[in-house]
Amino acid sequence: MALSDGAHTTTEDFSYFTLRQQETPQSPATSLFGISCTRQLDARELLNRPDDVTRSTVQKSLVVIAESPHSFGHLREKLSVVTRAWFAQRDFTDVEILKEFQESLSISLHDADEDKDQYLGISLREFIHEFKHQTLVLFKCCLLQPKMLFFGSRCERLCMMQFALISLIPGLIRKLEDCADPEMDSYERSITKPTSLKTSERSSLLAYMGLPLQIFGKGSLFGPYTPLQQLDTLADYGTKSYIVGSTNSLLLQQKDRYSDVLINLDESTITITSSSLRSALTLSAADRRWIDFLTQTIFQTWDDEHPSRPRSHGYLGSEEFIRLQFEEYLLALLAATKYHKYLFATPYHLRELSAFPDIEGDPSLDFNESWIDAWKTSGSFRLWDKITDDHLFDIVEPRHPTAGGLSIDDINRRLTQQIQDLHLDDRLATSREALNKHLASGQKKVSSAFNSLWADIETLREAQRSRQQAARAAHQPLSASFANPLSPLAASLASPSTPGSDAGLLPSPSRFAGFQSPESTPSTPSARFDAAGLRARAPDLSHAQAAVGAAGQKAGAYISSWGTWAKEQRKGWGRSRENLSIRADEGERPERIASSEGESAVARQVEKDVAKQRPRVATPPRSRYSEVNNLGDPKLPSTPPQDEKSMHASTYFPFWVPIFAALVAASSFYDNPEQDPLPAGGESDGELLRKWDFEWGFSGISTFAHLKHVKCLTTPAVPFDIGIIGAPFDTAVSYRPGARFGPRAIRAASARQTAFRGFNPRRGLNPYTSPFTILDCGDIPITPFDNALALTQMTSAFSTLGARTPALSHTTNPHPKLLTLGGDHSIALPALRALNKIYDSPIAVVHFDAHLDTWHPAKYPSAWESPQSDFNHGSMFWIASNEGLILNGSSAHAGLRTRLSIDGFADFDDDDRQGFLRISADDIDDIGTAGVVAAILERVGTTVPVYLSLDIDVLDPGLCPGTGTPEPGGWTSREVIKILRGLEPLNVVGADIVEVAPAYDGVGEQTALVAAQVGYEILTSWVGRGMREMEREREQGEPAEVEVEEEEVVVVKGGIKDEL
Repeated sequence: MALSDGAHTTTEDFSYFTLRQQETPQSPATSLFGISCTRQLDARELLNRPDDVTRSTVQKSLVVIAESPHSFGHLREKLSVVTRAWFAQRDFTDVEILKEFQESLSISLHDADEDKDQYLGISLREFIHEFKHQTLVLFKCCLLQPKMLFFGSRCERLCMMQFALISLIPGLIRKLEDCADPEMDSYERSITKPTSLKTSERSSLLAYMGLPLQIFGKGSLFGPYTPLQQLDTLADYGTKSYIVGSTNSLLLQQKDRYSDVLINLDESTITITSSSLRSALTLSAADRRWIDFLTQTIFQTWDDEHPSRPRSHGYLGSEEFIRLQFEEYLLALLAATKYHKYLFATPYHLRELSAFPDIEGDPSLDFNESWIDAWKTSGSFRLWDKITDDHLFDIVEPRHPTAGGLSIDDINRRLTQQIQDLHLDDRLATSREALNKHLASGQKKVSSAFNSLWADIETLREAQRSRQQAARAAHQPLSASFANPLSPLAASLASPSTPGSDAGLLPSPSRFAGFQSPESTPSTPSARFDAAGLRARAPDLSHAQAAVGAAGQKAGAYISSWGTWAKEQRKGWGRSRENLSIRADEGERPERIASSEGESAVARQVEKDVAKQRPRVATPPRSRYSEVNNLGDPKLPSTPPQDEKSMHASTYFPFWVPIFAALVAASSFYDNPEQDPLPAGGESDGELLRKWDFEWGFSGISTFAHLKHVKCLTTPAVPFDIGIIGAPFDTAVSYRPGARFGPRAIRAASARQTAFRGFNPRRGLNPYTSPFTILDCGDIPITPFDNALALTQMTSAFSTLGARTPALSHTTNPHPKLLTLGGDHSIALPALRALNKIYDSPIAVVHFDAHLDTWHPAKYPSAWESPQSDFNHGSMFWIASNEGLILNGSSAHAGLRTRLSIDGFADFDDDDRQGFLRISADDIDDIGTAGVVAAILERVGTTVPVYLSLDIDVLDPGLCPGTGTPEPGGWTSREVIKILRGLEPLNVVGADIVEVAPAYDGVGEQTALVAAQVGYEILTSWVGRGMREMEREREQGEPAEVEVEEEEVVVVKGGIKDEL
C-alpha cells in the first residue's frame, strides 16, 4: 500500500490508503488512513550501506497513519520535506529526524483539527475542466454505490481524484469510519434521527437533511490506492460496492469482473458496463443545463498557469463556489425525492401542497426518474430515508436548481460543448494538410495532362500542315483560292487579345477557323474544292479528344469530390491553422472563427470569372467535370454553336477552364490567408482579456484598488459583500473645507493596491481575491446647497445599500458592509441612522479622532440660531446619542488631543454622559499599541455591532497635513495601522475614513496614501473575520465569539517578524 506499483518511475510519489483497526474492549473496529511518501536513491551514494540493501537503487517510503484523512492536506508537505531530508542524509540508519517528526505530529494534527481542513483532493476546477459534464455523472454514480474503479499511472493524482469526488458530499470526509472494511457498520448503529433544526445554522440544516449521505456503510469499501493483494476483497460476495484506485494495468484487463464503472485517468474516459446503470446515469435536460453552466463558468475563468483559482480572482468559479453549487444541487435532490415519495404515497385529495403553488407534477423527474428509482435500491438511500423527516420539502424547496423548459442558452451550451468535444482544431488542421498535399499532387497531374495534350495538338498541327502542303502541290489550279491557307492562323496570332480571351494560356480557337466539321455548312467559296470532288477534310482529332476526355474525367472527378467535401467543411477553413481556434473562455461560447464574408466573396468572384470565360457547348454532357465547370448549375445550353470559333472553343476550352479556376480558387483559399481577412473581433474574448485585461497601478479608471465599479444605488440586482461608497460632502465643517474631494483623492492614492499584489502578509490573505465580493459603488450624489437635504440623501443611500442581501450570505453576515470615503465627519450621523434601522439596535462606536465630536451644538455659539446648524462635523455624535443610535457604555475614542471649551472639563462631562471611553494620544507612550487595543476590546466586546469611524486628523499633521482641522501631537501611521490590525475581533458592521482634504496635502499625497492604506487594513480585517466566522459556522454549527489573539515577536536571522 505504501509503495505503489510504478512508484519507481518517479522521483517522488505519494500513496493514500485505508486500514482496518481491530475492535478493542474500549472501542469498536474503525478505519485508519495512511499517507506515504516514496523516494529512491542510488545505492552507491549511501554513506552507510546496510546489509539489506542488495539492489542498485534504494526505494523507501515514509508513512503516517491517522484516524481521519482531513489533515492530510497540510501534512503532505511536511511529509515531503522530512522524507527529502532523510534521503539527503544518505544514511537510513540515522532516524533521528523521523523521531522528531513523529513527536511533532500530535501538535500538527491538533492544529489541523482546529483548521477543519475538509477539502482534500485535487482542485475541483481541474476535476470539472477534465471531465466536464461527466463530473455530475460521477457524482450521481457515487450515490448509487456501484463498483467504481479508478485507474491511472500516477498514484497521487489517482488518489486525489477520489478524495475530490467524495468531498462533494458535505461532511463525508469526516465520516469515513466504516470505509476500510465491508463488514463494518458502526456509523449506522450510532446515527440518530435529528429532532431539531436551526435553519440559520448550516450544520444543523445539513444534519436535518440527512447529510452526509453514507455511501461507505456495510458492504462498501473505499481504497484510494488498492494493491493487488486486496483483489480477493473486491471479488468477495459481501463486497457490494466500492470506490478504489489502482495503478496496475492487470485490473484493466479484468475490468468487467472488478468494476461497474471504470474511470481511466490516463485517457480521461469513463466506461459504464451495465446498460441499466447507463440509463440511470443519463443526465436529464435540467441536469445537463446545470452542469453546462458550471462547466462554462470554469472554462470562462480558466487560467492555465493557476488552474486551481479563477483568472479573475473572484468568487465566481472558485472552489467555494463549486462546492456550494453541488451542495445546493444535493439539497434540492433530497427534497425532491421526499416530495416524490409524498406524492406517490398520498392520495390526491389528501395532499397539502398549498405551500408549493409554483411546482407542477413531480419535481424529481428533473433529476432523471431512472436515477431516482435506482437510488431507492441503494444502502445510502435506505439509511438516509430512515433518519430523515418525510417532509424535508417543507425546509428546502423541492425544485431542481435549473428546472424549466429548454432555452436557447441550453442549446448554445450544448452545441458549444459538442464543438469542443470534436477537437476541430486538430482534426481540420490535419485534413487541411492532407488536402493541400492532394491539391499539389492534383496540380502536377493536371499539368502533366496539359503538357501531353499540348504535345498531341502540336503533332496534329504538323500533320495537318503537311497534308495541306501536299494538297496545294497536287491542285495548283486552286492556288488562287487557297493562296494563304494559314492566313487565319497568322491573323489570330497577330491580333491582340480581347477581354475575356485566353491568349497566352492555350492556342486561340481561331487558329482552326479554316477547318470545319463535316456537319457544318461552308461559309465561303474558298472552302470548296475542284470538280474532282475532293473536299477539304477536318483534321482527325479523335486521339486528342480521347486524351482530353480521359484527363478531364480524372481531374473532374477529383475536383468534384473535393468540391462536395469542401462545401460541407468550408466553414472555418478560410484561415491558416493558427486562426482555427475555439472560443472557450470569458463569457463567449466556443465557436468556429471563420470569415464567412471572405469565403462568400471568393466564391462569387470565382463564379464571375468562370462565367465570363465559360463557352457555350454543342451538347449538354453530364460528366462530373462539366458539373464543376458550371459550379453546380444543371442548366447547360443545348443549342449548337452558331460559328466555327465557338465550336472549336467547345472542343478544347471546357476542360481546362474549370480546373484552372478551381486550382486558383483553392490555392488562394488555402495558401494565401492574407486574401481572407480576419473578421471584426476575430480574437476570442479570452485571448483579448489575457492580453489587455490588466492594469498597472498608474493606469486605468480611478476606482478604489482598481475594484470593479458599479453604481450600486442604481443597480440593485448586483450583489456585494463589501461596498466602497464615496460621500463627497463638506458643507458642515467648522474650519477648512475641501473634504468633498476626499473620495477622489483616496481612490487615486489606492492605485498601487491591486488584486495582483494585494496579499496582506500580516493576515495571510488577499482581500481582493477572497470569496467575498468587494465593489466600488461610486459616490452618493449629495447636494452642496442644502445640508438638510444632504442629510436625507445620505441616510437614504446608506439605508438602501446596507439593507440588501450580500453576495455571500451567512448567519453573521446578514447584510453587506459599507466603507465610506468622506467627506467631513458629519457623514457618520446618517450612517448610524441607517445601521440602527438595519440592525434594529444601537451601535457601538470606535472613534479615531483628535477631537471629541460629542460637543453640544451650543458649544458653537452664534447670535443667529438655526436648527440646521446643529448638524455639523463636531456635534454629530451628540445628535446620534440623543437619538439613541449609539450604544451607551460600549463606545470609545482613540487618539484624542483636543482643546476643550471655555475654562473647564464640561466637554468631558458631556462625553461621559454619552458613554465613551477616552484614550488620549499621549496614552500610547505608556501602554503602547497593545494597551490601546486591549482597552478598546475590553470596552466594546466582540459581539455587539460596531461602527468604526476614523478621522484622518488622528494622525500628526506633520505626517498627514491634508485635513481640515489639524492638531499637532498625533499618532504615526504605523501606530494607527497596528491598532486597527489588533481590532479585527470587533464585529464591525460599517466604517468610514473622513476629513481627507487633498488641497492641503503635500506633493507626495501622503495623507491620501495613509487613508488608502487604512481602507486596505479595514477590508483585510473584514474579510479575515468573515472567513473565520464562516469556517466556524460550517464546522461547529454556531457563531462563536472571536478570541483575541496575542502577538509574539520572534527574533530570527535578518530581523524581526510578526507572528499573529
